[in-house]
Amino acid sequence: MNYDLIIVDDETIMLEGLTQFINWKELGFNVKQSFSNGESALEYLKNEKVDVVLTDIQMDHVSGIDIAEFIHEHKLKVKVIF
Repeated sequence: MNYDLIIVDDETIMLEGLTQFINWKELGFNVKQSFSNGESALEYLKNEKVDVVLTDIQMDHVSGIDIAEFIHEHKLKVKVIF
């Protein structure tokens, strides 16, 4: 079984590293999308289903904590990894 994953990080080098240099498919994950800011990730989560969010904690405007709170408040069945 593969799990749908999104990756959120405002540091370009980290985002590229996490998306391009890890063989997510081999680990059982399908990277649906990557985001360079929390706002875009929240908009995505409003309309799309994912199983896992891998996010940076500290980002401008919308943090990884804000994303986790949104998931909790909306009772989404999503695991969050910081």
